[in-house]
Amino acid sequence: MTHKYFLVSIASLCLLWGCGGSGPDQVAPTNEPIIEVSNEGGVLIEGGTQSGPTLIRVVGEVDKQNDIDKAISIIADLPAPTDPEPEVPPVAAPVAISFGPSANTRIPFKTLNGDMFLMDADGSNVVKVGTKGGWPTFNRTYSTLVFSRNGRVIKSSGFGQETDLGPGHGAAISPDGTLIAFTATNSNGTSNRLMLMDSAGNNRREIFSGTMSSSLPSFSPDGTMISFTHFGLTQYQGKDWPRPTVMIYNVAQQTVRDELPIEGWGMKSVFSGDSNQVAFLGGVVGSRQHATYIKNVGEVTLGDLLPTSHHSINFSPDNRFMFHHEKGRGPEPTIFRTSLETGESIPIGAGNLNNGPLY
Repeated sequence: MTHKYFLVSIASLCLLWGCGGSGPDQVAPTNEPIIEVSNEGGVLIEGGTQSGPTLIRVVGEVDKQNDIDKAISIIADLPAPTDPEPEVPPVAAPVAISFGPSANTRIPFKTLNGDMFLMDADGSNVVKVGTKGGWPTFNRTYSTLVFSRNGRVIKSSGFGQETDLGPGHGAAISPDGTLIAFTATNSNGTSNRLMLMDSAGNNRREIFSGTMSSSLPSFSPDGTMISFTHFGLTQYQGKDWPRPTVMIYNVAQQTVRDELPIEGWGMKSVFSGDSNQVAFLGGVVGSRQHATYIKNVGEVTLGDLLPTSHHSINFSPDNRFMFHHEKGRGPEPTIFRTSLETGESIPIGAGNLNNGPLY
C-alpha cells in the first residue's frame, strides 16, 4: 500500500480526509493556488489567503496523476481569495449607573409602569434607578436601593445590579444601610407580620404580628424607629370598626406602641426630618373626612393639621419643605414641594412618592 500526502489550506478538507503527519517544504503564499508535486509523490495545495499549508494524509492505492486531478478539482471549487473579514469588537455591556452621595436632597419616586427615579428637591437631575419595582427607598449615602417586586425584596447597588433577598412586601432600608424592614404574608394571604433582616438578607425576625394586616414600614431619619400602618378592628361607640393606625417600633428597645387615640385612625406615616414628629393621613373613626396630620412622637393624639389632605408625603432634612403628590389631569400624579414657612407650593415633577426619610 502506498501512502501519499496532500498539503491543503482549508479545514474542510481536513474534516473530509483526516489529519496527521508532517508535509514537505512550505511554499510562499500567493493570490493564486499553487499545485506542486512533492518528491514523495504528494500534492501541495496552497491558497493565497492562508499563511501556511495543513497536512492531509490520503490512504489508498492512488497514483500521482489521480492525486493531481483530485487536487485541481478541489481547487476549482474553492472560493476566490478575499480580504480577511475585519474584526468586530464585542458589544460592550451597558455601563451601570452607580448610586452615591449627593450634595442635594434627593427625592425617590416611581411612575405607574414601575420605573423608579431619583431627582433633586427642585425637580432637576432626574436619574432612572430601576424598573418594575415598588416604592424605592435609599440609605443615607444613596449607595443602596431597596424595594419590593412581585412579593420579593430586592436590593440594588446600581442600575441592573440587583440581589434577590427573598420573599417580602413593602421593603424599606435603614438610613445606615444595615437593616431592611418589610412585611411577610401568611398562608391566608394577609401581611400581618412586620419583619426585620440585615442588609444581606440574613437574620430574618418578626418584630410585630397583628390580628389583621401590617404594611408600609418607614424608618426615622436617625434610624432609631420604624413607623408602619396596622389594620385592625376597634370597638367605638358600640360598633366594630376597621381601623388603620400608626404604630411605631423602637429598634433599640424592641417595643411597639400605638401612636393614635382609640377614636382616631391613620396610615401612610412618615417621620419629620429631625425624627421628633410623625405625619400621616388620618381622621376620626366612623367619619369619611380625612386630612394630613403631624404629631409629636410619643404623644397619643391626632396632632396638628398640615396644609394638604394627601398621603405619600415626605419632609426635607431641615423640616423647611414638605413633598407630596396629587392626582392631576395627566396619567401620572404631580409631585409638589411646599414651603412649611410660607405655604408656597410648586410642582417639581410627575410620579408617585413613597413615605420615607429624605437625606
